[in-house]
Amino acid sequence: MREPGNAAENIFSIGSPLPRGSYRLTVHLYSGAPTNYSVRFLYRGSVRSFTNSINSGEQEILRFTIE
Repeated sequence: MREPGNAAENIFSIGSPLPRGSYRLTVHLYSGAPTNYSVRFLYRGSVRSFTNSINSGEQEILRFTIE
């Protein structure tokens, strides 16, 4: 059984590229106690990993642009 608040989310595009534009990768703690998070970002064969904690609200991890 999955613990409440432990979500896994995947966003991807197969067959067609993501639309051009500016993007923000964020983590949002909607409720509950402060928590740790781990994020893996894959783009064009490059992998970046981010690990941190969040106390409340939204935390920006990365901004990127697709041209």
